[in-house]
Amino acid sequence: MTSVGSEPTPPPGGLMGRSGLVRDRSDRKIAGVCAALGRASATDPLLWRALLAVLVVFSGIGLLLYALAWLCFPQRGDEVSALESLLGRGRSSTSLAATLTLAGTVAFLGVVVCLDPSNYPMLVLGVATPAAAVAAGRRSAPDETDAPAAPEPVVAATEEGYRSPFAPGGPYARTREFPAVEPETPSVTAPVEPVPPAPPVRRRYSHRLTVIGGAVTALAMAVMSIVAMAGVPVPAGAFGGVALLLIGMVLIVATWWGRSRSLIVVGAALSAVLAVQYFDTNDRPAGPVNERMAPVSVEEIPPQWSVWFGESELDLRGIDFTESDEVRLQVMVRGAAAEIHVPPDVDVVLFVDMTGGNAEIHDPASDVTMETAGSGQLVSEGADGPGGGRVTIDVTIEFGTLEVTR
Repeated sequence: MTSVGSEPTPPPGGLMGRSGLVRDRSDRKIAGVCAALGRASATDPLLWRALLAVLVVFSGIGLLLYALAWLCFPQRGDEVSALESLLGRGRSSTSLAATLTLAGTVAFLGVVVCLDPSNYPMLVLGVATPAAAVAAGRRSAPDETDAPAAPEPVVAATEEGYRSPFAPGGPYARTREFPAVEPETPSVTAPVEPVPPAPPVRRRYSHRLTVIGGAVTALAMAVMSIVAMAGVPVPAGAFGGVALLLIGMVLIVATWWGRSRSLIVVGAALSAVLAVQYFDTNDRPAGPVNERMAPVSVEEIPPQWSVWFGESELDLRGIDFTESDEVRLQVMVRGAAAEIHVPPDVDVVLFVDMTGGNAEIHDPASDVTMETAGSGQLVSEGADGPGGGRVTIDVTIEFGTLEVTR
């Protein structure tokens, strides 16, 4: 029961709030997403935490789905979710900085996941399973109208024909009639209606900050265009990167002064464009991507091979190299771990162009490892010295590792 004068906390709005997907501060490990799924589907939250761990470990999709649910599930006591609050539809206790960070994380992970078609089945599983469980939980929830009615009170039956002596109609009942006394009507004081509180005065924000941010960004783009036309090489991605940097600075200033919500949409669009440009499929070599290969002849060795956001290996140990065999292989490693196995007597020359990561040539027979953490060249002639065939590897590593093992 609620006390007099108090009002129950209104349920969170939005689609997720009406579906019962509400995060609770008192029942959470990180953000309360799994506990919200457990309450909405009438299941144990431990099952959802286990499913989340599987999706994180085996595909990384769990991070994307958890961040997306964090954005879309409202917190108990809030009017709307963090995402709806960002769109101006209500109040959320999630800060603007946290909301923008989550939105950026979702955008980045979404691009990474969609680049690999092998992630699509796990993505469908991660979305369809909670949706089906919540729908089943809502159908199986008991309806208050179906509750059993309270049993009627049982009145003890008296012996038939018996009446109390002094009761009306009894043998000693009084026959004198007394005048009826009308009950006094108590005075009722009209309730005093409480005066509703005055609505909060909404602060009037100035939109000058948006105009200033747009003007500064346009000037920066103009200066960079003039520099590019003067013959100075300016990467295409630098234009979007500088614009995104300036818009981000304006949004940070807008947290304390002004309002620039329209720039959020522009910043999100620029982030998506830069992510697509960075992970553009045109940057990939034309050869196989993320394929485990074991060719058995020199002719079957692909001239280009790449590994993106995963693990893969290329096994050349089944090839019988001759003295005249020379193979050149172009490899791209991006956010992944690649491994190439070569025969013990083949000469290996490794040209490394590295942004971040590590490259090494390991010879288990002699227990010798040559490695580099930056751009450079590694040469390994094997146990028999020069000769026995030659494999030249041109590798580009962007935050990953390459290991060449004999």
